[in-house]
Amino acid sequence: MPDVHVTLVGAIISVAFVAAVGSILHWMLNPPGAVKMTLASAHEKWVGTGAIIVPVTGSTVSSRVLELAADIAQREQRHLMLLYVMEIPMALPPTADLPKLREQGEDTLIRLQGEAQKLGVQVEGHLLKARLAGSAIVHAAIDAQARMIVIPAHEQARPEVIFGRTVEHIFQNAPCDVMIYRPVSRVPASPSPSQ
Repeated sequence: MPDVHVTLVGAIISVAFVAAVGSILHWMLNPPGAVKMTLASAHEKWVGTGAIIVPVTGSTVSSRVLELAADIAQREQRHLMLLYVMEIPMALPPTADLPKLREQGEDTLIRLQGEAQKLGVQVEGHLLKARLAGSAIVHAAIDAQARMIVIPAHEQARPEVIFGRTVEHIFQNAPCDVMIYRPVSRVPASPSPSQ
């Protein structure tokens, strides 16, 4: 066994080193309250603090997207924000009133809010005017500090064109998660060959 010489200076340095490592480990495993609050706040900003936004139209796909979003809202204990965007043509002033489009939007929001309430989620509806729906939806998500936007893929898209311009804009510019729902097209079953 080799000779070990312990000096007073060596012992003090060893004790100081062990104490420093121990205090760092203790701080890492038990951070002060301010650090815990900062971490929680950063996590909230990352996942969003607000609603799940569901842009809607009068189509049947809107009901299916609503069901999907309501399921997510229930699991995450969030509320839904339904957005119906009236796109104002460039030929008209931005404040133009389009009574038929407004009425269609109001009817759609009332119907879908009723469906959401039946699914057991809190819901609010907003009728917006904008030149471009995608931009209005992104701005609403920013203002609401949205957790997620759930939107259907373009309904009449050809196979080579997956998304319409609204979905593309939201996908590229949203400040939160984006879930794009693509409904399965219903193809009639071909008859089986006779034997």
